[in-house]
Amino acid sequence: MAKHRGSFASKEEWDVWENSWKTVIQQATCEGFNEAWSALKSVSPPDLVSYVEGQWIPHKERFATPWTNNYCHFGDSTSSAAEGAHAKLRAYLEVSTAHLFTVFERLKDSHQSDITEISARIGQQQQKIGRRVRGRIFEKAKLRMSHSALHMIADLIDVITKEEFQHVA
Repeated sequence: MAKHRGSFASKEEWDVWENSWKTVIQQATCEGFNEAWSALKSVSPPDLVSYVEGQWIPHKERFATPWTNNYCHFGDSTSSAAEGAHAKLRAYLEVSTAHLFTVFERLKDSHQSDITEISARIGQQQQKIGRRVRGRIFEKAKLRMSHSALHMIADLIDVITKEEFQHVA
């Protein structure tokens, strides 16, 4: 949609339109979506309306709230993670027209930064491992798994142990 910013006289007008579009896709019901889209269409440039109706509206079930709320996603959607990763990559790339080698080098830098950050987090977690996840059963796992995953396994072991104890008694 960004290529249609030129359809607006100013950045502020584009920002208003973009926020209105977000309001459309965040409507709670299908009827609300259709009404909000009709209202936005009436005040939008024709080329932008054509673009949205050709490229986005046919796929509304995949991103608009009235349809995505039909699935259990615990309030989380993958698009926010993907958007975060995309924003991070764009920050590393800096420009959209870089030479292919430059893009490769910057992507490599981005991935190396991610690896360093994740390794540091794992190192911090390993230093904070509690008594519950110490012992032979966790020795090799604690070098490869997150703190929270180890605690989930400890919870499962507690449940299994409790069930076995109840069967013996």
